[in-house]
Amino acid sequence: MLNKGNASSKNQEISESKYQKSAIVLIILLSVLAYANTLGNGFVWDDWGMVYNNQIIKSWANFPKVFVLNVFQDEGNMNNYCRPLLTISYMLDNSLYKLNPSGYHLTSLVFHIAAGIMIYFFTFSLFADNKLAFFTGLLFAVHPIHTEAVGWIAARGDVMFTFFFFTCLYLHLQMQTANNKNKQLMLCLSLLSFLLGLYSKEIMLILPIMLILVDFYRNRNLKHLRSQINNWLPYWGLAVFYFFIRSLVFGFKSSFNPYLEPLARHQILLTFGRAIIYYLTKLIYPINLSAHIAIDLVHKGLPWDVLAAIIILILSLTYALLSRKKDPEISFAILFFWVSLAPLSNLVPISYIRGIKFPMAERYLYFPSYGYCLLVAGLLCKLNKFKTRHLALGTVVFFLMLIFYTAGTVYANSFWESDFILFKKEARISPNNYFVNYNIGSFYLDRREYALAINHLEKAARIEPDEYSHFKLAACYYEMGNYPKAIAENLTALRFNKNLYASYFNMGICYKELKKYDLAAQAFQNALRINPRFNPARQELNVIRGN
Repeated sequence: MLNKGNASSKNQEISESKYQKSAIVLIILLSVLAYANTLGNGFVWDDWGMVYNNQIIKSWANFPKVFVLNVFQDEGNMNNYCRPLLTISYMLDNSLYKLNPSGYHLTSLVFHIAAGIMIYFFTFSLFADNKLAFFTGLLFAVHPIHTEAVGWIAARGDVMFTFFFFTCLYLHLQMQTANNKNKQLMLCLSLLSFLLGLYSKEIMLILPIMLILVDFYRNRNLKHLRSQINNWLPYWGLAVFYFFIRSLVFGFKSSFNPYLEPLARHQILLTFGRAIIYYLTKLIYPINLSAHIAIDLVHKGLPWDVLAAIIILILSLTYALLSRKKDPEISFAILFFWVSLAPLSNLVPISYIRGIKFPMAERYLYFPSYGYCLLVAGLLCKLNKFKTRHLALGTVVFFLMLIFYTAGTVYANSFWESDFILFKKEARISPNNYFVNYNIGSFYLDRREYALAINHLEKAARIEPDEYSHFKLAACYYEMGNYPKAIAENLTALRFNKNLYASYFNMGICYKELKKYDLAAQAFQNALRINPRFNPARQELNVIRGN
């Protein structure tokens, strides 16, 4: 009987190993299928500043600088946006591919595949259910909401930290059952993953909180949690150490969103409720994805979408708490989603994009979407109780979702081919977004389609009046030969920024074309007063004086 038991256990292990190998292969194949077309895309949007024009990544001699400079090198408006491991990944890409964007996209895809595999292993380790882990890993691999994080090189930090996050959690679970020698090794590797995640993106700081959740669902026993405190202390210590070092380097100055400053905390939370409905909608039905989300701030009252978010939050949390023993995977999925979504509330402002008053982005969902994928996988596994003639109902629904999501991802990737294609699509989806109109107007200006450029730039100036839109409008009118209008737009730009010496220079050129040489000379002198090293203005001034 003992031999039969051993043989049965061995056969089960072999079967389980084959299943896991097949699952990993399918996760890799589906990920490649969904994102292969990103390899033909170019640099887009922030890629130009973070990669193409970033001199730091072009020499390994700059390696020490990556720990003290932000990813945009030294721009004063974001001087604490420091993600060293992200910059190091760009340095490695530059060594291998120079400025060939295909190589950078390949690296992002490799990290995405690795994240999907670690999600599979973590889910299996926590719930000991191969089908649940397989469904979760595959849904995560192809979900269209990940397009921005995987297909946009500048957003790689989300993919990297997610990989390290689940690697850390997996190693932590493995440590629980390892012998004393391997236990120390697993702890060191888990802490290393935590540190690498911190240097990829700051949201990794929520890991110590997530460890409590994971350890509870491992045994679903509150008494067991007391024995885990010593296991958590190294992570809390490393988090404090990271925060201390970062504070020494950058101080406590944050790259805050100035639009959030006047808002009361309850207004931010109400607006976050509106954001939650958007996020949930895009997770469930990922159509018309957008890189520039602009939602209206909630200043008073309780709009229907905010009320809906509150109801969903209360009901889902209630169900998660009541079903933690009966449906642990669904309960964990719900709690994971809300915990990982909490940092997006903007109670601590997370970023700033001009024209977007409440920072939101679909790439922010890359990590929280694990909760959604696990929830769907858990529900599909339950559906398998209802048999069709050949296949379980849950499996049929799963494959239909897989086809829909994969096709949606391939389609969404195509819009990240170039700046112009991306912003042209964004202008259609978000016609009243400042940033979108400003950028598409700039692209039309570069393409010498001045009428279209003026249309979008004027719209941007109405949405968010500033010097940038009026400066570009001035350039449009100059190229069209409408010098008086160009001068008027430059004067408007100077009202927003009196130190915009380029506007003075451009006005000088316009006055010169109108043969108003005294006014031209005065404009060139103003440009030199602001920037004495601006030689084009000096040269034009010498020409006028010479004549």
